[in-house]
Amino acid sequence: MNPETPVARVGSLAWARRGGALSALERRRLVAGSLARQVALVGDVLRRLGPPAGPLRAVELGEIRIPDSRAALEAAEHARALSSDVLYAHCIRTYLYGALFARADGLTYDPELLFVAAALHDLGLVPAHRHRAPGVACFAVEGARAAADFAEATLGWEDARRARLEEAITLHLNLAVDAEEGVEAHLLHEATALDVVGTRAGVIGRRLRRAIREAHPREGLEDEVLEAFRDEARTRPHSRTGVMMRLGFPLAMRLAR
Repeated sequence: MNPETPVARVGSLAWARRGGALSALERRRLVAGSLARQVALVGDVLRRLGPPAGPLRAVELGEIRIPDSRAALEAAEHARALSSDVLYAHCIRTYLYGALFARADGLTYDPELLFVAAALHDLGLVPAHRHRAPGVACFAVEGARAAADFAEATLGWEDARRARLEEAITLHLNLAVDAEEGVEAHLLHEATALDVVGTRAGVIGRRLRRAIREAHPREGLEDEVLEAFRDEARTRPHSRTGVMMRLGFPLAMRLAR
């Protein structure tokens, strides 16, 4: 590689076009970042039991409106048709957590784009798309491509909007996604990380989390995700999931209970 050639950010569209396998250097960086992330998770565990702080202290779940545009309804119907009940509930919780993080952090976002991304972000785990794309070594890349194809064929989204959707999904498996990489991508990452491993749960607070789980139950998510991730680690060992599974992801997910 030419030393002046920029290295594509892991999870970006430019990186995803390589297929989603991590290079040796990228794997080493993920290992280092994951160790620091696990230390941070300990603090998150200790903060989960308290009430939310700041802007979410008095927020009720009913205040968070799920978009009802044609695109949002089509995406929800598509996700429901392809996903298990457990995975679909995870997608809805993801949107709600993302919307709450936006409110807590004072971020302006596109509700429709965030909802479509949340609804479709795990298409790479469903039978219709899992292991279907030749040369792809990451379920998030596989799912992102499926989501972009759906957005083009069914929603009629233009190239730029499809690219934002696709990149948000490819990025969401990273250890961190800054708002500068796309507000919706950042919110999708924060929300999935909360629902799966419990990061930043204290921002939302126990009462709101309970209300969301009662409306969209979480039971069964751990078993379904870990089964899929074990398969990914076995068949795609150089994927982000493969590396994270070897670094103790199952334990982090169990702590999220």
